[in-house]
Amino acid sequence: MSTPKSQKSLRGSDLYERALNIKQSTVIDKKGKETVNDEAFLKAAKVLMEEPSKKGKSEHDQLQIFTKVCRSGAKRKTRVVLSHAHDWVIWDHTGAFSFIKNRHSNRMEVAHIVRVEKGQENIGFLPAKNGKSLNDSDEILERAFVLVGQDRSLKLICPTVAVCKLWYRACTEMVRQINAAPKGNPFFRYLRDQWNRADTDRSGSLNTKEVMQIMKKMNVTKSKKEIQAEIELFDDDRSGLLEYKEYEELMKKIFSDRPEIKKIIMDMQRSTGGEGHGGDEAVSLKMLHNFLNVTQRAGRATEAEVTEEECKQKIKEITQQEDATELSLMEFAMLLDSGENSVFDEVKASLGAGTEEQFYMSRPLSHYWINSSHNTYLAGDQLKGHSSAEQYTYVLQRGCRCVELDCWDGEKDDEPIITHGHTLCTKISFRSVVETIAKNAFGPPANNPYPVILSIEMHCSIKYQKKMWEICKQYFGDQLLLLPDNENAMEELPSPWELKHKILVKGKRLKPEMIHSSQAQEVSDSSSDDDEPGAVGSVAKSKGSREGAEQLKAPAKKEKKKVTLEQNWSTLVYLAAVHFKSFDLPGKPFEMSSYSEKKCKKMCGDEASRLRFVHHNFRQLSRVYPFGGRIDSSNLHPINAWASGCQLVALNFQTGDVPMQLNYGKFIENGNTGYVLKPPYMRETGVRACEVNLEVRVLSCQRLPNNNASRDIVDPYVRVEVYGVDEDEKLNEKTRVIDNNGFNPVFNDKGEKTMSFTIRSRENAMLRISVLDQDVGQDDFIGQFCLPVTCIRNGYRHVPLYDANNGTVHSAGVLCWFSQTPRTT
Repeated sequence: MSTPKSQKSLRGSDLYERALNIKQSTVIDKKGKETVNDEAFLKAAKVLMEEPSKKGKSEHDQLQIFTKVCRSGAKRKTRVVLSHAHDWVIWDHTGAFSFIKNRHSNRMEVAHIVRVEKGQENIGFLPAKNGKSLNDSDEILERAFVLVGQDRSLKLICPTVAVCKLWYRACTEMVRQINAAPKGNPFFRYLRDQWNRADTDRSGSLNTKEVMQIMKKMNVTKSKKEIQAEIELFDDDRSGLLEYKEYEELMKKIFSDRPEIKKIIMDMQRSTGGEGHGGDEAVSLKMLHNFLNVTQRAGRATEAEVTEEECKQKIKEITQQEDATELSLMEFAMLLDSGENSVFDEVKASLGAGTEEQFYMSRPLSHYWINSSHNTYLAGDQLKGHSSAEQYTYVLQRGCRCVELDCWDGEKDDEPIITHGHTLCTKISFRSVVETIAKNAFGPPANNPYPVILSIEMHCSIKYQKKMWEICKQYFGDQLLLLPDNENAMEELPSPWELKHKILVKGKRLKPEMIHSSQAQEVSDSSSDDDEPGAVGSVAKSKGSREGAEQLKAPAKKEKKKVTLEQNWSTLVYLAAVHFKSFDLPGKPFEMSSYSEKKCKKMCGDEASRLRFVHHNFRQLSRVYPFGGRIDSSNLHPINAWASGCQLVALNFQTGDVPMQLNYGKFIENGNTGYVLKPPYMRETGVRACEVNLEVRVLSCQRLPNNNASRDIVDPYVRVEVYGVDEDEKLNEKTRVIDNNGFNPVFNDKGEKTMSFTIRSRENAMLRISVLDQDVGQDDFIGQFCLPVTCIRNGYRHVPLYDANNGTVHSAGVLCWFSQTPRTT
């Protein structure tokens, strides 16, 4: 007699119950601290979570079919598994046409999971419909969990409670282990990751086919015959297979083929009188000491010298040998390719940017550039994009300190909503957004204590403004910063240090004398985007129709609407939104204006007008936002606005374009807190920096990705660009193309020229280094890195690579030589 389907499912669930019954143990670490160890459970859990070799054949495989909740609220049946290397959570659509889906877009790296939430802990697990939160049933929430990643969240409903508990506990433990693990050597970590991905059968060895797969993914160009010869060379037991240690030795040999490093070592030997008693390719203690203090400290005379003892310690760490006194070529290459040798000055990247944190963060708010988001709620375009409260979590955890809320009356209840007005964008509740901000503004994993500004676009009636006031008081409480009674006596804004854990509301408010009276005041609503010709138009009555969509795209000239302001709400507004009148009529410190990118461009078209704007922004805050016609959520280039002293340049964080990449690089400074101190001349405390000559020589790239092993090996080249103002605007050069080599393409073996850039406004210039793959038609993007010119370190430096959305491209990088010197006339 066949077993009933329900009984089979129950029997499969027993495997999960058995794993969940494995108890945690406690261990004592080296410092004597007691920590929880869940390794036994995790080992059993991974077997159940792992991708099966044949889908749908065993009972527990059926328990890998989850329900994925999309941003729109739609639910889709999805197979969810852990990759064989335990480094990716992968999901596949199980419906019709699933074979055409791009598998690489349906995965989340475990190392990029910020935290794991139970369904009951997640605010509005099922997205709101038309701004009204859905009633998530307890039964669904008990089977649900959320993986909150760096750039997105994955909401899943499991088939049973036991499956949910196992996934939640296992993912939580994996994230804990990743965060607690010592960083170790990135090179060996890279080798281990590649091994785990190739050894899918967990045999502990690799055959020729698996080694070839690794080589292809590493972009190494070797024939099958050459790879077989390499395997034979390192296959000690002649089994035709490579054990891990044998594989590691093979990779060391391949990675030691670095002609550009050999040339650097030869130069080091010459500069130390030819010393190199470990052989021609060895770096002695004396050579390393001289290299770090002369070559790498060029132009940084005030920086402390690296002592001989520190050099000894560095050699021990890299070689992992206590008695080591020199570095091999590969070990020296590991030092040059490490994050420790990054082109971005680690002092500038630290909290305080080289000074005491409190000292750095104790100037008025107007003295900082502030990381800012535009239409934060949108996850897509400006026309039909999905709105999501999770977008606020995403931007806040990435260092954003000013978020935007477009507030409108609800439709069927007393709850205000957030949406992009006069479009087909979806709606979310104001409450869910405020609750999300309250939870994530200052919390883990970023733990950023510095103030958050809520830029409110007010379109609500009195009734809904009262509700907004109640919701803000409920969730923010004493964190709300209110203007003092003697607001007109304010001479300057308080500092970020004084405003730790504070929420500042920016928006329209009643005049002070009217806040405590019964009088009403009408003002134009704050829909600045819609006031521009060419902005997204008003929605057609037949919502979603083709005719309506055409109306949305058409320029719409409409009368400015009026909104009556409510008294209680006005008491919450700290930064009063006012229309800019003239540079000759400065406002109060707490008054600020917003400018479209077109208006900003007109106001700072030349150096003289830009300096007037800079002077205006000594004391006032200014916000610049993208032109309303950017329906695709593309971004304005922020540098001109930053160079005018504008503190808040609002960008669409969901779009991975060059302006957003520049923004990310800008705010690495000062620990990615979202606050970067403007240069002295923008704070009326000093003069402008001198002009500089920047020289860049691209030596090589390392381990460029090739995720699709069936694709041709890449033909890379490197582009170097300077983004600035006036003469510094868009200077760029590029290297030659290296055919069929993404593993270690070398650009300086044929006397590659040094790229030279004269930079006249150093404080406002940014450098972007990108790697592209030459292809027929349009070249393919591989990776990029942006940083302020003021944060560049001289010498031979590692340039890490990020993808278009500023996610780390693991183990890949560019080795360059940099030199900045004052320009002499």
